[in-house]
Amino acid sequence: MRHALLAFALATLTASAQTPSPQMTLVAGAAAALGGRDRLVSIKTLTIHGYGQQAYQNGGGNITASLDAPQKWVNVNGLKRTIDFEHNRMRLQQRVFQDFVFAYVRNMTGQNAVQGLDGNVAFNVNPDGRAVRAGAAALRARRLEMLNNPVAIVRAALDPATKLSNLRRMGNRQVLDLTTAHNEVLTLAFDDDTKLPAWVSWVEANGNLGDVTVRTTYVGYQVASGLLLPSGYNTTIDFRNVVQSKLYVDKYVIDGPTDDLAAPESVRAAAPQVPTPPAVEVVPVAKGIWYLKGQGNSTLFEFDDHLTLFEAYGSEANTKAIVDKARTVVPGKPLTEVI
Repeated sequence: MRHALLAFALATLTASAQTPSPQMTLVAGAAAALGGRDRLVSIKTLTIHGYGQQAYQNGGGNITASLDAPQKWVNVNGLKRTIDFEHNRMRLQQRVFQDFVFAYVRNMTGQNAVQGLDGNVAFNVNPDGRAVRAGAAALRARRLEMLNNPVAIVRAALDPATKLSNLRRMGNRQVLDLTTAHNEVLTLAFDDDTKLPAWVSWVEANGNLGDVTVRTTYVGYQVASGLLLPSGYNTTIDFRNVVQSKLYVDKYVIDGPTDDLAAPESVRAAAPQVPTPPAVEVVPVAKGIWYLKGQGNSTLFEFDDHLTLFEAYGSEANTKAIVDKARTVVPGKPLTEVI
């Protein structure tokens, strides 16, 4: 009897260990819908070709603050994002065009932008071909960008090192949170009918807006090399529901030839960029008025019993530097407000 109970307990524990969690069942269903788990995890490289638009200054450059103000856009042509899953690398190449009439001739030629990621190294390639290592913020942003497609995010969710949690329902979507081995935290939603990834979101720091939630919705799934992949990516932020970017996919290339995505040795050996502390210069304008000159400029006004600062922006660090400097201009008189 004792041996029978022990065998039953062991069998129960084994069955329990082999039963996938509800979160993993959902992820496995998405992998099957995309084209199959085995096909998904066998992919070595994925290249996305397309074009799109980006919101100018996240909507902050619109002609008025009205919600009905027409959105200003930056056009993106010749976009090519290559992801090397095998070596944990990514490169984005694109040409960016501004539409301002006063600089039409210069702007219409566009500006090449090349951004790279090689493991723990983020870097940029300047127009002259020189590669320069980027900082920690760029590293985090590019890791998230690398995950922002159905193949990458579902592969990450299948990774045993990823933690899946907080399964819940939002309308006709099942939603879960995932934390990757690099500690990126994202939320992934799945369509009830198709089982395909519907959207992914994450929180990122913004120098002017604070923390914002970024969400990319995947639309227009079509067959590409035996997989179902979206033909459109629409990315919004939770500040006034601004559409931050649009990507229209021309084609996907899976396991095709790619350029060398590795960071040059000179870049790997360089230290990550560290932002230079802002320097603020106090320039007298008139009696009781000072111009605070820095990365983002402000004006300080003196009143009988207080100081008022007009505008403080540029970045969180620059704002703090301006406020700190303003408090030293008139000893004993408090800075009470920022307009």
